[in-house]
Amino acid sequence: MSTLKQHARPLLREEDFKDHNIKVRVNIYIDLDIIKALKQDAHQKKIGYQTLLNQKLREVVLGQENLENRVVRIEKHLRLVK
Repeated sequence: MSTLKQHARPLLREEDFKDHNIKVRVNIYIDLDIIKALKQDAHQKKIGYQTLLNQKLREVVLGQENLENRVVRIEKHLRLVK
């Protein structure tokens, strides 16, 4: 009898091939002050600065606000309404 365990799901799913799950290496020049600010912000949030950069680009370019920013925005709005 085989000692290999059966996986509950396939190793690769259709979801794995969607654009938002595929990373592409690019080389760009970014101002040093921007990189320093990203790294500082990422350190405080305990995430990688490239992850943070990707999140910020997604927000600006695609208009997809992440959950944390959405909660902060709603909390600010609720404080103004009181």
